[in-house]
Amino acid sequence: MKRILRYLLIILFVVCIQTACSLILVRDSHGDMHMRNAKALVEEKAPSLYEIYNGTFLGNESRNWYGNYCGDSLNLKWKLFLGSGKTIVTAEAGVEVWSGAGWTGQPLITKENGVEYIYQGAYDHHLKKISLDSGKLVWQYEFDDILKGTGTILLNENASDSMNRLMIFQGSRKGFQYNVSDTSVASFRGVSCLTGKEQWRMPMKHTACYSSDVDASALFVNGTGYIGLENGYFVSFDPEKRTTWTDTSSRPIVFTSDLLYTDADHAAHGGNLVTEASPTLLDNHIYISSGCGHIFGYNLETKEIDWDLDIKADLDGTPVVTNDHCLLIAIEKEYIPGHGGVMKINPSREPENCIDWFYPTGDRHFSSWIGGVIGSATVNDNYRNENDPYLAAFTGIDGILTVVDYMHTTGEKVVGPDGVTQYETPRVHFSKDIGPAISTPIFTSGHLVAANYTGVFIFRQDSNWNYTQSAFQPGMFEASPISHNGNVIIASRDGYLYCYGSSEEPIADAPKIKVAPQPIDIAVNVPPVKTVVKHAGAKDPHDKVKTIPDSPSDQVIRVEITKYIAKNLSHDLHAAPSFGKTKPAEPITAVVTKPGVVAPIVSTGNCYLIAGVFKSEENAINYTAKWKKRGYPAEMITQPNGMHYVAIMRGESEQSLLEKRKTIELGKDPLPWVWMPQE
Repeated sequence: MKRILRYLLIILFVVCIQTACSLILVRDSHGDMHMRNAKALVEEKAPSLYEIYNGTFLGNESRNWYGNYCGDSLNLKWKLFLGSGKTIVTAEAGVEVWSGAGWTGQPLITKENGVEYIYQGAYDHHLKKISLDSGKLVWQYEFDDILKGTGTILLNENASDSMNRLMIFQGSRKGFQYNVSDTSVASFRGVSCLTGKEQWRMPMKHTACYSSDVDASALFVNGTGYIGLENGYFVSFDPEKRTTWTDTSSRPIVFTSDLLYTDADHAAHGGNLVTEASPTLLDNHIYISSGCGHIFGYNLETKEIDWDLDIKADLDGTPVVTNDHCLLIAIEKEYIPGHGGVMKINPSREPENCIDWFYPTGDRHFSSWIGGVIGSATVNDNYRNENDPYLAAFTGIDGILTVVDYMHTTGEKVVGPDGVTQYETPRVHFSKDIGPAISTPIFTSGHLVAANYTGVFIFRQDSNWNYTQSAFQPGMFEASPISHNGNVIIASRDGYLYCYGSSEEPIADAPKIKVAPQPIDIAVNVPPVKTVVKHAGAKDPHDKVKTIPDSPSDQVIRVEITKYIAKNLSHDLHAAPSFGKTKPAEPITAVVTKPGVVAPIVSTGNCYLIAGVFKSEENAINYTAKWKKRGYPAEMITQPNGMHYVAIMRGESEQSLLEKRKTIELGKDPLPWVWMPQE
């Protein structure tokens, strides 16, 4: 009996021990689970070492974020000399020297380990990392040619190499030493933001396009990169994985490659089939504006292009997403009988029925452009309060900075780019003649910032979204600005990157700023200063838009776009810049060697026929020599602002020079224009 009781006590003891252990294990298991969850929660909430404030052209995948705010003033905080570099655009033009940075050239901004940095591509062939606080250079990486476009920065916390967690993907021209068909052209590259070292370079296929450059900013969706190349291809690629290309370099893994143009496009546009615009994400499609005249929709599920709107014009600007899931498309006046301008399309509908409205801009000969919008439109979606109007801003080659209400139309019709079809047109909210521009204007909290070839402007916004100019800084700008904590940062063609600032806080009646979007992984009508659109029926495409008198139309100035056009402009806060007085000139005589002319040209007077304007003295000297070789009394006139005018003839009056201009055989040269120096 005692033995039985002993066994029972032992069994009871064992059962108690097992029960206690089970309870302890359960508690520990739950405790471990909670600890693991807490750890994961802490890791998830822990701030990253890296923040991207502006990581791609126009800020995000929708192209609708342009920084937080700026002030009413443009006080110079610092400037950094970006340098100059040689490039070749055409064999005929030869070697050109470009300075600073240009289109699109928007600065990118990050915060790394508590320090803010700017990433800027430049014409000296370098991608630069710069301290935002001091404007000092941190590192620079050298490409083979000038850098025109804006890069894209990607944060990959799971990168196999910790030094590649923050990468920038940047394009350039093809390579100063290469021709367009050279197999060594690799004008798109991945560079570590932390070290400035190259990780890979993407080779360019030679196509019917005349270019192998890369101007676009890549888009990243669920770890895959997408970009349109100037050779006409739209590609998807792995930003991290790479394979050997040469003995000294690697190339990225390319998943898909779609040629965007057709034989019909080639016949219509020749070699101008380039894709310069950046891709834009809307719902499950990526949209691409192409120089072949089409807007394509790439389906992310099927990995195929299944949407195609053929506008037929040259399309340089990047599509911008609106709050109502539409796209704003900038259209250049080229290859079309009608005007260029801005179009709102709804890609959820079939292409033949997708156009909501069209806003035509005026025709104007400036450089090689004759009208339309070269930059992009921007929207105020991230800077408005609940009851504020939905606005879009753009500047045309006609020189008009325009703000429209993109949700509402006037009820009247205008003729579209094809010169025939009539469309609704949006309400004009604000407009001002600031002069021709290819820079993209940006909204910020409480302000509108715009830049062109005369300078950079700030327009203050009141509670009713009326705009009044509050600041101006003279300069020469093609690049797009960015705002950041009271600053306006923008690169210039004069060779410098500028940080203009203000100590002011965001204005009191400005909308509350939305959180800056990161690159993803998965109104009161104001009477316009200058009316552009005539709402009086739609009998003829040229009835709708006032045609601006010609200013220079030439390829040379597009190659070296450095002309101040302010002699035709006036601004609220500054007078047109003075080009200085010119002393009465001695007659210049030259024997013209062109066919059919044997008598010498005698050139006198204080009016000048200008064939080109250059920032680079070397380019101006070469162009002057070219005209002298043809027998014209060409001379270079250097102005106080550092610009070099190439005059090919003098006259006593504007009319006399315009008559003489009719006798000039231009060939591929631009149309000269008359300049009368101020007294």
